[in-house]
Amino acid sequence: MVTTTESFAEVLRDREVDPVHVIRNGTSLARYAVIPPTVHDHDELRVLYMGTIGRSQGLETVIRATAAAREHGVRIETRIVGYGADVARLRALNTALGSPVRLLDRVQPNEVFGHYDWADTTVVALRDWEPFKWTVPSKLYELMATGKHITAIVDGEAAALVRESNSGDVVPPGDASAVADLWGRLSRDRALVASRDGGRAWIARNAEYDVIGEQYRVLLETEVERNRSS
Repeated sequence: MVTTTESFAEVLRDREVDPVHVIRNGTSLARYAVIPPTVHDHDELRVLYMGTIGRSQGLETVIRATAAAREHGVRIETRIVGYGADVARLRALNTALGSPVRLLDRVQPNEVFGHYDWADTTVVALRDWEPFKWTVPSKLYELMATGKHITAIVDGEAAALVRESNSGDVVPPGDASAVADLWGRLSRDRALVASRDGGRAWIARNAEYDVIGEQYRVLLETEVERNRSS
């Protein structure tokens, strides 16, 4: 069996599944190489979430954190870009809190790069649900490939990956106060949102499509040879 995270592989091994191999989801560094380094030519902190807007992401935390940061005097502009089952609920919450966030519809592929260029920090988020501790969202690999600072509202293996690669800062899922505090620090010290080479280097070693393809080739050849010998 092949799974995409080390932590879920351990869950399967504990269930006596054997053998279990880990080959991660991937991304393309070349695709995001067009995004220039972060430039600090504006006063506000620019926060971007771009992707699926579902209940799994818990994006109310982003809206509440933006509202809280503004209440504490932080100059911040947040965009949530995308579509999904939770859009209507989030729009209602955003309106109730005075519309601290811009909620934008999903964009065409050629518009993605403009949003990343605009952002100081990008968001990956999951709820505090036990299975998500075994999950690394594909979106995280994409954000690492951009070289942008990541606000990681995640736990488990995804959080460990952000720390290991020095791709950004980790805050607990659902903790809007902690997210607001982080964004306050990033706003005061823009050096903290400088472009991150660590994430791109990690992708090059572990999750570039060519790397993943080679891992599958080796695995399949090994399995074919093993079956011939048995």
